Amino acid sequence: MDTILTLTLILIFTIVTMLLYLYFTRKNPGEKQSITITEKPLLEFTTCLLCGSHLQKGERMKTDVYRGKNYSVVHITGCPWCNGNRGNRTRICPQCKRELPMDKYLVGKMWKKDNGKIHVQVSGCVLCTYGKQR
Repeated sequence: MDTILTLTLILIFTIVTMLLYLYFTRKNPGEKQSITITEKPLLEFTTCLLCGSHLQKGERMKTDVYRGKNYSVVHITGCPWCNGNRGNRTRICPQCKRELPMDKYLVGKMWKKDNGKIHVQVSGCVLCTYGKQR
């Protein structure tokens, strides 16, 4: 008789404990629940300086580098989207805002920072940097 009473008390205690746990851990239906949505980031690495296209992994801007002692001179002709290979987008100089023909390019300086990263400073297109057409 004692074992049945003990088992009954243990069963009642377990049921009460589970009900209390469920009662205190449930969400209050009257409260506003905030849902945070995290957007999956795009695999964008850079933006084309001439046409503004978002370049994905593997897409690069075509550049010609002329090495110097302190810095290198860079001629940037554009990405696959504005260079004519994949598309024909309008190419605009970021400095003078003129539309560039296909035979013109951006001029810039490139050097390595102290932390080892490469930095490019764009001076403008051939037309606004040198002040005459080449």
